Amino acid sequence: GPFGFLDRYDPGFVPNTSDDEGRYQFGKQPEVALFNLNRLSEAMATLFNDTREARRELGLFGKKFQQRYEGLMVRKIGLLHQKPADMQLVDDLLQMMQTMFADFTMTFRELSEISLSRLSNLQSDHLPSDFWSLPVVMEHDDWPEWLERYSSRLARQDGDTDLNRRKRMQAVNPRYILRNYMAETAIQKANQDDFTEVRQLLQVLRKPFKRQQNAELANYAATPPTWSRRLRVSCSS
Repeated sequence: GPFGFLDRYDPGFVPNTSDDEGRYQFGKQPEVALFNLNRLSEAMATLFNDTREARRELGLFGKKFQQRYEGLMVRKIGLLHQKPADMQLVDDLLQMMQTMFADFTMTFRELSEISLSRLSNLQSDHLPSDFWSLPVVMEHDDWPEWLERYSSRLARQDGDTDLNRRKRMQAVNPRYILRNYMAETAIQKANQDDFTEVRQLLQVLRKPFKRQQNAELANYAATPPTWSRRLRVSCSS
């Protein structure tokens, strides 16, 4: 089916032109995954004498998904040994991102590319010149209070260093993703028998967590062009 790459963080993001009800929106992916697994279980039921184990596992899907999701998200902000209040930090950051129309991928990545001490002493307009998403989040009224809570939580990680935090975060937060406009550009060139963009994207995306000179020159980590917001796909795309 159709899919799309999330730029601005929006749980209601729908890439499919025919999904008027938002059935497959970003925030409903867990529900859709469970629905599809149930349909797969029903289709395969005749192959097995006993389907109780499958039903039991499906009943555990929600809990297992949530555990996995939370584990991944706390890693994205560099936390060790998940604590009960950690997801509130994640949720509050996501809420600021949504309110400020900030980029999902680059907010996390830019947070990994600056030291906490420098971040605490900077205004949004004094960040590195290639930062373009985190500065937007920093304009939110709740940012100072969030940063204070985040710094306090990091300080309680015994034996940890800020350099290690940045390394951990850069290992799980890609600098490059296959954004819709990149795919569209590569497709248009390929239709003209020019596969240079396809080859370059394949090369860059093999190591999405590592800063690459050719990717930087191609602006793969820069702000997506305005026209890319109009891109939608259908089942025949």
